[in-house]
Formats: sequence, C-alpha cells, structure tokens
Amino acid sequence: MRRTDTEITNEDRLIISGPSANLSDILEAVAAGVDMGNTDMRGVCLYASDMRGALLAGADLREASLDRVDLRGVDLSGCNLAGATMTCTKLAGADLSSADLRGVDLTCADLSEACLDGVDLRGANLLHAKLTGADLTDAILDGAYFGGADLTGAMGVTP
Repeated sequence: MRRTDTEITNEDRLIISGPSANLSDILEAVAAGVDMGNTDMRGVCLYASDMRGALLAGADLREASLDRVDLRGVDLSGCNLAGATMTCTKLAGADLSSADLRGVDLTCADLSEACLDGVDLRGANLLHAKLTGADLTDAILDGAYFGGADLTGAMGVTP
C-alpha cells in the first residue's frame, strides 16, 4: 500500500534516517512504494543502488553518497543534495526542480531530459555530464563547472 506524505509518522522517518540508515531498509521502502519525501537521509550511502520508482521529493540528502545510483525518472524536486557525490549517477528524466545541488559532484552524471528548473548548482562539478535536452530554466549556475559537458538541446543555458 502506497502511503502519502501525511500518513508518514516520525517513527517511519527514523527507520530510514541518517548516515547509519540500513541500505536494505531503504531499498525495501522503495520497492514497497513508501513515500520518503521530506525524510532525513543525510550522509546515507546508496552506492550503485537501483532507486527507480523512489518517492523522494523534498528529502534531505545532504552529504549523501549517490555515486552510480539509478535515479532515472525519480522525483527529487525540492531535495537538499548539497555536498552530495553523484558521480556517474543516472538522472535521465528526473525532476530536480528547485533542488539544492550546491557543491554536488555530478562528474559524468546523465541528466539528459532532466528538469533542473530553479535548481541551485552553485559550485557544482558537472565535468563530462550529459545534459542533452535538460531544462535549466532559472537555474543558479554561479561557479558551476561544465567542462566537457554535453549541453546539446539544453534549455536555459548557453553551451
């Protein structure tokens, strides 16, 4: 049964909270369709996990290790990902609108067709990232590094 944000209690949040969160619990929550939006998962390590289908809008993922994670099509809108590592992460078609990606390492990440409308990318590293067809309308790009990035067809940014 899929729970809505209003049905999640503080006890539910603690099960999948913080850097000591158990990966199997998180993956079980994803598989069960548990809404982890607005959940505190700071510092969690999800290396190479398949998170497609996750419900993460508004989650706190600061300093998380999300290298090689499959987040294709996932709603990460409003998430706080400041300081996270997301190298080689699959984010194609993901909704990252209004997310905080300050200082995030997105080296070689696939952000093709992703919605980055209003995202804060200050100081982010997008070295060799794939942003084909991505929407960067109203994104904050101060200090973001796009060396070798593919911005073909991207909106809101000049390649």
